[in-house]
Amino acid sequence: MLISVQITFGSKILRPFGLVDVSAETTLLRLFHDLSRGVLNTGDRFVLEPEYSDFPVESSVSTSMMGNFQSIPMSVTISALVEFGKYVTFNLTGGELQKESRQVPVQNAFQLLMGGARKKTWPKQRQLDRPNARYKLHNDIVQWLQGQNLGWDYGSRSLGDQFVNVLGDALWLIDPHRSKLSLQQCVIPEFYDIFQGYNCPSVHKHVCKPLKADELQNSSQLLFNILEQSWICKKEWSVIREATESLASVFNKYASYLKKQLDMTTTHHKSQQLVRQLEDSIGIFNLPTSTATSLKTLDLVEPIMTALNAKEAFQFICVNEMLPLDRKKRYESIRTLKLN
Repeated sequence: MLISVQITFGSKILRPFGLVDVSAETTLLRLFHDLSRGVLNTGDRFVLEPEYSDFPVESSVSTSMMGNFQSIPMSVTISALVEFGKYVTFNLTGGELQKESRQVPVQNAFQLLMGGARKKTWPKQRQLDRPNARYKLHNDIVQWLQGQNLGWDYGSRSLGDQFVNVLGDALWLIDPHRSKLSLQQCVIPEFYDIFQGYNCPSVHKHVCKPLKADELQNSSQLLFNILEQSWICKKEWSVIREATESLASVFNKYASYLKKQLDMTTTHHKSQQLVRQLEDSIGIFNLPTSTATSLKTLDLVEPIMTALNAKEAFQFICVNEMLPLDRKKRYESIRTLKLN
C-alpha cells in the first residue's frame, strides 16, 4: 500500500514527502522505525541521523500535502490510517539538539591522508574524437571496473593504467582469432567474452594479421607479471585474477603450438627428402570410351597400351615421357587423362 511520508524536527524537514510502499498491517511505529533505519526501499536511501534517534516522535495524518494534519496514535495500522488520509508526518519533539552534536568534527592531517588513501581511483578514459575501436575497448574496460567498484588506492593509478593497457592489448590481439584458438583447445575464459568484437579487420576490408608466437609469449609474460602484484591478490579481485591467469596460460599454450608448427615447417624446408612420396599421388580412374577416342587423336593410345602390357596388374606407369612436347598438345593430353 502506497502512502506519502515526511519526517520533521520542529520546523526543519529531515525527509520531505515521498512515497513508501508498506503492507496494510504495518503500524505507524513500525513504519517510522523501518524508515529511519533505512530498511525500506524508498529510492532516496534515507537514514535518520544518530543525533535525532533519542527524540520522541509524534504522528499526524492529512488527506493532502497542504491540508490540516490531525494527530493519530503510533499504534494505528496503515489499513486504518487510509480512512483519514494518505499523507503522514512524523515530527520529532523534545527540545534542541545538544551543542556537541552540532560541532563539526576536526580532522588532523593524518586523518585526511588516511581518508584519501581509502578512496578508489581508475585509469582515465581516452578521448574518442573519431571512431577508434582500440580506445573504445580501453574505455569499456575502465567503465566495467567502475561498475564493479574495483579500483586502485588513491595515488596508485599507475597500477590501474598498467593493468588496463596490458589486458586491453591482450584482448585486442586475440579478438579476431578466437575460433582458431578454440580448435587447438585454447579457449578464452568466458569471463572476458564481454570484451570481444572490437578488433574486426574484415569490417574495414583489411587482412587479418596472423598470430605470432613471440607476440603471444610477450603478452602472456606481461599478464603473469601483473599477477605477481599485491593488489590483485586481494579478495575482491579473486575472480579477475583467476580469469587473467587462465588467459595468460592460453596465450602460452597457443604460442607453443605455433612454435611447434614453425619448427616442423622449417625442418621440412631443409629436408632433402620429399615430404610427399609418389605413392601419395596414385589414383585409379575409369576412362570412358570417349577418352580413349581423344587419346587416339592425340597419338597416346599405342604408347600407353604398350606400357600397360609390359606391367603386371596394379603396377603404375609414368606417362610423362609419352606426352607431346608441344605445350598446347601436352595441356590437352593432361586434360584428357584428368591428371590434375
